[in-house]
Amino acid sequence: MNFAFATKDGRPSMRRLLMTEYGNEGFLFECAEMTENGPFGAACSYWPRLHRQIRIEGVIGKSGGKHLLLVPNSVEFWQGHSNRIHDRLRFERLETIPSPPPENIAIQSGTWKVERLSP
Repeated sequence: MNFAFATKDGRPSMRRLLMTEYGNEGFLFECAEMTENGPFGAACSYWPRLHRQIRIEGVIGKSGGKHLLLVPNSVEFWQGHSNRIHDRLRFERLETIPSPPPENIAIQSGTWKVERLSP
């Protein structure tokens, strides 16, 4: 997946990371130590044959070893159509997770709002 974050001095940075797993805590990525990252990150992946995309925005947390945890505050799903009237749904957490995220936070904790962005 493409993974983006702002450095501690506010500069944008992006790289491709392997998402190794996802679960109640968030999305886990394999990476080398990223000491320059700020507290927030975003990930995006597109599957051209399926005409689908997912965008995840949230708080960066630490996980053991060479892993980085993205605890989502927002998840958006996009489904493309040949008529260019695409489906977009965003799930947004109403209580934003602070940085750094608390230990043992669960994705389903808190209240989520679902919003149709398109059509």
